[in-house]
Amino acid sequence: IHFYKRAMEKVIEVQQQVKNNAGDLQDYIRDLDSWTKQMETKDEQLKKAKKSKDAAPGENKKVVPPVKVIKDKSSPPKKPKKENEVPSKVKSVKPRAYSEWDKFDVDAACEEVEKSPSEDEDGNTSEEEELENQKLLVEAVAEKDRGNDWFKKGNYDKAIERYTRGMTLDPLNAVLPANRAMALLKKGQFGAAETDCTLALSIDTTYIKAFQRRASARTGLDKFDLAVQDYDEVLRLEPKNKAAQTERAKL
Repeated sequence: IHFYKRAMEKVIEVQQQVKNNAGDLQDYIRDLDSWTKQMETKDEQLKKAKKSKDAAPGENKKVVPPVKVIKDKSSPPKKPKKENEVPSKVKSVKPRAYSEWDKFDVDAACEEVEKSPSEDEDGNTSEEEELENQKLLVEAVAEKDRGNDWFKKGNYDKAIERYTRGMTLDPLNAVLPANRAMALLKKGQFGAAETDCTLALSIDTTYIKAFQRRASARTGLDKFDLAVQDYDEVLRLEPKNKAAQTERAKL
C-alpha cells in the first residue's frame, strides 16, 4: 500500500510539473510571436523610409529619425526558467511513457514487497524466519530421537541415516555428530568416527562423550598417544569418570 501510494504521488508530481512547464512554454511562444510581429512592422517602416529618400534626391527632405529599438521590448524573449525542473530521468519522459503507467501492476508490486525479507531497525531477522529456524531445530531433535531408536534396535545404518539428516537441519548441534560417531564405532569405521567426534568438539569443546568416543576411535586406529590425551581431557573435566579411568589404564 505504501509503495503504491508513493508511486502515485510521484506520478501526480511529474504530471503537475509537465503542466507547469507546458504553460511556461506557451507564454514563451506567445512572447516570441509578438516580438516577431514588432520586428516585421519596424522593418517595413525602414523600407518605406529608404524608398522615400531614393524617390526625391537633392531635395530637402524631412529626415526620418532612426527607429529606436527598445531593448527590453524588442529583443527576443528569454525562454522561461522552469521551476522545480523535472530531474533528467523524468525529464526525458515522452507522452508515450504515460501509457506505461497504465500497465503498472500495483498488486504485483505490493506482492513483491511483501515477499522481500523484512528486517527491523536493528537488522534482526523477521518473526517468520525465526519461526522457521525454530521448526528446523525441533525437527533436528526429532531426527536424533529416531536415530537413537534405530541404534537401540541395532540397526546402525538407519541410525546413521537419521543422525545425518538431523545434522543438515541443525549443523550446530554437537550431539548429532557424536551420536553418529557412536554408530560408526559399532560398525568398526574408526576413521569416520574420529572425524565426527572432532566435529562435535569443534562445536562444544567440553563435550565429555565426544572425547571418550574419539579416544575409542583412536584406540581402534592404534593412535594410542592421542587416545591417552583424550582420556586425560575427560578426567580433567570429570575427575571421577570411572570409564575413562578404566580405559586409560588399558593403554
